[in-house]
Amino acid sequence: MADFKKPMGFNFAPSAGASASVGSSVGASGSQEVLTMSKATAAGAIARLTLAESMVAPSPLERATAGLQSNPVVSERRIGDILIENQSVTPQQLQQALSEARATGKPVGSVLMTLGYVTEQELGRALAEKHGMEYVDLSNFVVDVSLLKLLPENFATSNLVVPLSFDPKKRLFSVVVARPEQVKALEQVVVLTGYHFIGKIGTYSGIVNCLNRLAKDNRASSAELLAQLDEELTKKDSIYASDDADTLLQAELASESTPLVQLVNSLLIRAIDANASDIHIEPQQQRLLVRFRINGILHEKESFPKKLSAPLVSRIKVASGMDIAERRRPQDGRMKIKVGVQEVDMRVSSMAVMHGEKIVIRIQKPNATSGGLVKLGLPEFALPSIQKMIHAPHGIVLVTGPTGSGKTTTLYSCLREINTSERNISTIEDPVEYPLAGINQTQVSQKAGLTFASCLRSLLRQDPDVILVGEIR
Repeated sequence: MADFKKPMGFNFAPSAGASASVGSSVGASGSQEVLTMSKATAAGAIARLTLAESMVAPSPLERATAGLQSNPVVSERRIGDILIENQSVTPQQLQQALSEARATGKPVGSVLMTLGYVTEQELGRALAEKHGMEYVDLSNFVVDVSLLKLLPENFATSNLVVPLSFDPKKRLFSVVVARPEQVKALEQVVVLTGYHFIGKIGTYSGIVNCLNRLAKDNRASSAELLAQLDEELTKKDSIYASDDADTLLQAELASESTPLVQLVNSLLIRAIDANASDIHIEPQQQRLLVRFRINGILHEKESFPKKLSAPLVSRIKVASGMDIAERRRPQDGRMKIKVGVQEVDMRVSSMAVMHGEKIVIRIQKPNATSGGLVKLGLPEFALPSIQKMIHAPHGIVLVTGPTGSGKTTTLYSCLREINTSERNISTIEDPVEYPLAGINQTQVSQKAGLTFASCLRSLLRQDPDVILVGEIR
């Protein structure tokens, strides 16, 4: 008996059509079950199948789609077969990717892209063809801001849904998703708007970039924020300019709606957009200097009034979990900021200087190690040698270089390359810069007595296959 699951990859439009087809994906192998039914029984059959499986009432999507025109039938062909037919890969390349996917547990599509056999666009088109959906290239697409009244920006970014167009006469809403099985997100589109919709396929990176451009377009400029902040600082000048910056309420500094907070967020996002590795916030005698390190070189980006120094530094210290009352001793902290659909982790360091406190923020680039060694830009002659070394059963690989040269990114990429269920991989780091799935990462803590030496002694009793030591002194 076929195991019918909730319908996936629906493409709905209002019509007086006589039938509806429901495609559901079964198992990881890619085989499908296709059910065709008349208009009169479509809604009831979907509800019965759902009730039989989960014993719950029909979803809003099922109620909203009763009487709609035919949905695309999911093709029985597998993604790999479609890629071969489209001459995107050869059978030998596909077989190699399948073998590696079975060994690593990664999706075949991800392995094909990592090996460089297909592009994300080719994979997206094959996915759209399989599910009978239209493929949309979002490279230069700009979201119509008026659509955000129907589909809020925070919903779009959290669910990776791009509003494409809306036809008020047909009450038809078009959205782009990365995966056909994003049924729950599309259910919410129906609930939020009350309209029918057409789901189309786009690439993950295309959707992310499109939503990031949308977030960037909606940001206030630094000049606008400074104008608002200047008025606020004038009212509170006696507090901000004093040495008692800790008298500021942390609740006020933690608020996301004040001009000060928006200005700090704007600086952080600008640095991320500029692909900066570090942000330097330096109090001078007459001004507050902001510099970004890009490609190893510091560039001056902003010069703020001196009176902005104490509140801006206090805001960053609150966001990164530091003590705003302590201004003499160096402190370290961490914070996160959401840019579009990505969450970026940042390491923060504060140190007292002659004219106040200097803040340096290290930006941990999201997905910096997700592409593996192939995406690091290593010379072609060096890549095979490195891969041979890291796959050797015994030995040591030593990576050296100055701060920000990419030591951690290189080592993490090596770990991703050899990370399988057969290996016990452990790390000792200060701090843990990126979380790695399937790898045991230990954070050094001097206060708790967890030093590199003590952690290493304990780790050797944990039956490790591979150990990464963050520092050798």
